[in-house]
Amino acid sequence: AVSKFSFQFQGGFAAKTLSIHAETEDGKQILEEAFYPEDINSTQSFILNQPIESKEAVKIKFLFPSSTDFFGRIILYELEIFE
Repeated sequence: AVSKFSFQFQGGFAAKTLSIHAETEDGKQILEEAFYPEDINSTQSFILNQPIESKEAVKIKFLFPSSTDFFGRIILYELEIFE
């Protein structure tokens, strides 16, 4: 089960946008949601609009399509997933 998650990026090397995707065991996508973090060093929390229920998803994927860095680098210090 997932209701929210948090990231801590290095300032200057943060994601401009990120999305979370969740899939069931048979590969069916049950969640796709986009978020827009700030370019800061502090931990940032994001609450899902549609929380994932227990044992519903077997694969959770985070995508970072764009970065605040000119070369596209992202430095992630911490990731936490909350039930």
